[in-house]
Amino acid sequence: KSFVQYSKANGLNDVGISTLGWSKTNKALVIAYNNSNIDILTENGVINISDIKNKSVPGDKSIYQIKVQANKAYLACGFGIVVINLSKLEIEDTYIIGDNGTQVPVKNIAFSKNKIWALTSKGVKMADSKSDFLANYAVWASINSTQNYQQLMSQKDSIYALYSDSLMQYKEALNQFVLIQYKPNLAIKKITEGVNQFLYLTINNAGETNAINTFNQNPSLNHQILLNNQSQNATDMLQDVTDKSIWVGDKYLGLFHYTNHQWEALTPNSIHYNTSQAFAEKNNTMWVAGGLFAELYHYSYCPNGFYRYENGTWAKFNRYNLNGLDTVFDLVSVVAAPHEQKVYFGSFGWGLVEYNIDENKIVVYKKNNSTLSNVDGDPTSVRIGDVAFDSNNNLWMTNYGASNGIAVKKADGTWKSFRAQANTSNFGKLIIDKNNQAWMTTHEVGGTSGGGLVVFNYGNDVDNTTDDKYRQLVKGGGYGNLPSNNVFAIAEDKDGQVWIGTDAGVAVFSSPADITTTGDAQQIIVSNPTDSIAAYLFSSEIINDIKVDGANRKWIATTHGVWLMSADGATEIYHFNQDNSPLLSDRVSAIGINNTNGEVFFTTENGLCSFKSDATKGGEKNEKVLVYPNPIPRNFAGTIAIRGLVDNAFVKITDINGQLIYATKALGGQAIWDGKNLKGEKTSTGVYLVFCTNELGNETTVAKILYEK
Repeated sequence: KSFVQYSKANGLNDVGISTLGWSKTNKALVIAYNNSNIDILTENGVINISDIKNKSVPGDKSIYQIKVQANKAYLACGFGIVVINLSKLEIEDTYIIGDNGTQVPVKNIAFSKNKIWALTSKGVKMADSKSDFLANYAVWASINSTQNYQQLMSQKDSIYALYSDSLMQYKEALNQFVLIQYKPNLAIKKITEGVNQFLYLTINNAGETNAINTFNQNPSLNHQILLNNQSQNATDMLQDVTDKSIWVGDKYLGLFHYTNHQWEALTPNSIHYNTSQAFAEKNNTMWVAGGLFAELYHYSYCPNGFYRYENGTWAKFNRYNLNGLDTVFDLVSVVAAPHEQKVYFGSFGWGLVEYNIDENKIVVYKKNNSTLSNVDGDPTSVRIGDVAFDSNNNLWMTNYGASNGIAVKKADGTWKSFRAQANTSNFGKLIIDKNNQAWMTTHEVGGTSGGGLVVFNYGNDVDNTTDDKYRQLVKGGGYGNLPSNNVFAIAEDKDGQVWIGTDAGVAVFSSPADITTTGDAQQIIVSNPTDSIAAYLFSSEIINDIKVDGANRKWIATTHGVWLMSADGATEIYHFNQDNSPLLSDRVSAIGINNTNGEVFFTTENGLCSFKSDATKGGEKNEKVLVYPNPIPRNFAGTIAIRGLVDNAFVKITDINGQLIYATKALGGQAIWDGKNLKGEKTSTGVYLVFCTNELGNETTVAKILYEK
C-alpha cells in the first residue's frame, strides 16, 4: 500500500497520460500520452516508441485505449488500430479499417473466441483475430447496430456493449446487439469485467457517481456498493482477481479500495490537480494557491483550494476537508504572514481568505467585514488579484475592478481602501518594495493587459492620505519607458532594483525610491556569443513571472521554458524546456522558491514540478550551519552542501592539518562542494574543516566534515 512515482524526472519521456495497458506475459506497462507518444515500462527500464507522435497523419492521432492480448498491445487510435509486439518492443502493424480503406477513429477494442472487435465512430466492426490480413479493411465486417455505443467489453467469450442506461449483448444469429439489462433513471458511466461478474459504475440525476453494481452472467443484480459517502466523481474501477476486492479511481479524491465491506482511501503524496497559481514560503514550508485564472481575468470557478508542502509531504485543503472552502473558488495568490501563524489567499471573485495554521480554520473577508468592494457592475464578486505584506506588517491587496482598487488590512486588524489616481482600477499582480511602495500591474477594461504599471506610495502613515503619491508607468521616455504596456511580472531583487516582465522582454528600475516622481526603466542589452549581435534581454519572449533567488539571480518564466540568469541578467546559467529537462511543459506560468533549501517550483499547464537549485537565502549571521550529507558515505559521488551561512560568505575547506583543499563563495546562504581538491582530485577519507566568514571578517564559523572509510 505504498506509491512509487514514475515521471520525466526518473525515466518517462513525456507527460499527460491518456491510457495504460498491462501485459502480464511480458511484465510490461504500455503508457500512451495525449500527444500519441508511447513509453513501455519494463523491469529493465523504459523503452520509448515515438512513431505515432512523429508520423505525419492527417486528422486525429489520439490513443483512446490499449488492449493487451498475449504478447501484443492493440492501440485504439483516432485513425485505426496500431499493434505493438511486446516481445520485440516495436510497432508490428497498423489496421486502417474504415469503409473503402479510409481512416476511422477506433475508441474501443475487445476480443472474444477467435474474433477481434472494434468500436468505431461509425459503428462496430469485427474480424477473425487469427487472420493474416487484418490490415485489409475488407476482412472487417460491420455489425448491424443503430446505437452509438460508448464501450465494448468481453466476458466469457461474449461481447457486450454499453449504451447510456442499457447493456447490450451481441447475438451471432441475429448479427446484432440485443438489450439484456436496462437501468432506468441511472446512466451507466463504465462497465468492466469482474470475477465471474460485471461491474457497473452508475451516475445519479445530479451527475455524481453513486454506486458500483455487480451483476452475474444471467444477468441479475448481485450486489450494490454505494459511493455516496466516499467518491462522487469516480471515473474507473476494477476487481482484484486474487481477493475480489474493488478498486476505484476518483477524479478529485484519489484511489479507493473496497474490501470486507469497508472503504479505504489511498492518496499519492502530491497535489490533487494540475493547477497551481502562486507560491509563498515560510520556515521551509511552501504554501501554494491552487486556483486558476480564466482568460481575460474572468471566473474559472476552480474549487481546488490550496496546498502545503512540508518535509517532503503534501497536504491538501479544499471543500472536502476544510469548512468554508466549499463556497470559495479561484485562489490565485498567497502570502504568509511574517509574524503570525497565518497564511492569506486572494480569491478572484470570493474575497480574501485568512487561514489560521494552528486552529486549521479560515475566515473569509468580503464587503460585510472589510472595506473590500465588489467589481463595478457585479454586486456579488469581490476579486483579489494579489496580496503582499509591507515592512510594517500591513497586508496589501489589489481589489480588481472595484472603484477603490487598493485595500489594506492593517497590522491592528482595521481596514482601509484607496482609489488610485490612474485610468483604471483593474489591478492584478502586486509587490511591496523596500520603500513600502506598492507596484501593481494594470489591465484595460475587458481584462486584457495593456495599462502598464501603477506605483502607490502611502507616505509616512496609512491613514494620512495627504502625502499619498501615485504614478502610472507606461511606454515612452519620461513616462516609465516600459518595453510594452502589457506587464505580467514584477519582482524586487536584493539590491532594491525592480524587475518588470512584459510581452516584449525585461526591464529594470535601478533607482525606484523616487519612482512616484521620476525615473524610467532600462532594458538589459546582451550579446549573442555566436554572432556578437547585441539585443535586448528576452525582447521576443512573453515573460509570465520573475523570481529572485538567494544569490540575487533571476528565474524567468516564459512560454518557451524557464531561464536562470545571473544577478545582473547578462549571463544565462540555465535554460530548461520540455525537451532538455523534466520540465512538464514549455509554458511556465509561475515560479516559487523555497529560500531555505533552494528548491524552485514551476507551474506549467501540465502540472507542477521542481528543481533543486544551489542558492538559498543568506542571513546576517551564520546560524544553524548544516553540512549535508555528513558524514559523507564511502564512494559518494554527489555534491556536499554547506547551508545556513551569512549572505555570500567566503568558504574555505582544509584538511585537519590546515592545508587548503577548496575555496568558494556561497550563493546566498549556501555553498556547494563537489568533494574534490584544487587539482580536481577526489578527496580521501578523513576529517575536513569548513571555515566561513563574511566580507568584513567579523562573522565567522567553523564546521567539520567526515569522509567515511
